[in-house]
Amino acid sequence: SRCSAMHYVYLLQSGVDNRRHYTGFTRDLRARLARHNAGQNQSTIHGRPWRLVSYFAFVEETKARECTEWAAQLIADVRNWIKKNCPDLL
Repeated sequence: SRCSAMHYVYLLQSGVDNRRHYTGFTRDLRARLARHNAGQNQSTIHGRPWRLVSYFAFVEETKARECTEWAAQLIADVRNWIKKNCPDLL
């Protein structure tokens, strides 16, 4: 089916620290979230449980990978701006 050929960029939020986020790439959102919550990803082993905040679907894998990099950088930029301008929020 066409949906099984999709590539997903997703944003997770930690259930124990809502300031913590993770951006990733997968072809199977449900299975990937389950692996994050089972502690099978070193980057997200702390912060479990994780919840899916949003995702974007792409037909082209290259576009999805570009979006993953862009989203991760955007989150880092926003976090740095908040640290500089509104440190009480973090």
